Amino acid sequence: MKKVILLLLIFPLMQLACDRDECKTSRFFNTVGVKLIPMAMEEKANGHVDYKTIYKDDSAVFTQFYFDGYLNAEYYSKQNQPAFSAFPKAYATDCANPGFDGSEEKVANIYLIALGYYNDRIQPGDTLKNDILINDMPVAQYVSENSQHIKDQYFTIKLLQRPNRKEMQAFKLIYQLTNGETYEVITPRFKLY
Repeated sequence: MKKVILLLLIFPLMQLACDRDECKTSRFFNTVGVKLIPMAMEEKANGHVDYKTIYKDDSAVFTQFYFDGYLNAEYYSKQNQPAFSAFPKAYATDCANPGFDGSEEKVANIYLIALGYYNDRIQPGDTLKNDILINDMPVAQYVSENSQHIKDQYFTIKLLQRPNRKEMQAFKLIYQLTNGETYEVITPRFKLY
């Protein structure tokens, strides 16, 4: 009985010791770069799905292909210390993930550029602005939804146009912020069939 009462007293105190507003974690992240990783889903006979990174000169089925993108970020820990805590060791780890409120920076535009012959309609140097979805949204909607602040550090890009299956593909992503910062990344060459 004493253990139950002790547990009932300790658990609420530990919850109070880790208040989200007093966490050492920064609410926002600062964007310092961008990464874009070609990926493919592979359905197994047992019904499970495996996710595979596409490396230089690899190939993937077009309908199973997508890009995993993420913003390289810096996090700034708060330096304020709590005045009192019944369990000061509870502050040894942060209560929330760093950057849990996104970034205070704003997206100005995103461009995905074909670096090779993609298909009859999309030539080398063309922007695939109307031929991709970012987080299942058209580019304009993604930019609009992140125009007040960037909500999430991670994003996915799905191609809508089928490429020429004989050609190697490579892309350049340009991620522009309203503060003038621009981040670029080039993917390895790969084939989509």
